[in-house]
Amino acid sequence: MLLASISPSCEPKCGDNAHCEYSDSRTKVCVCNRDTTGNPYEACGPQAKTCSSLNCGKNAECSEQSGVVDCACLNGFEGNPFTSCEDRGKFNYKANLN
Repeated sequence: MLLASISPSCEPKCGDNAHCEYSDSRTKVCVCNRDTTGNPYEACGPQAKTCSSLNCGKNAECSEQSGVVDCACLNGFEGNPFTSCEDRGKFNYKANLN
């Protein structure tokens, strides 16, 4: 029996040359397709050649590894590295029910 792989559906929808995937067990994000870069919620295009030609969002940084230039959220942050990454800690709190 063959099982089909079901891709998640992101909201808002992914832009051109991008697809939706799980970043962890519960969070769905848009990601640029292989060999493309950009804002995956708007459109992705040909891979940038250097960090100086790629604008990363708030709390994100550009890296160049093995000829691939990309944005990533800083350690301890999560979100869309092309627009804004938020502090993971601000969402991880326990309510005081005294």
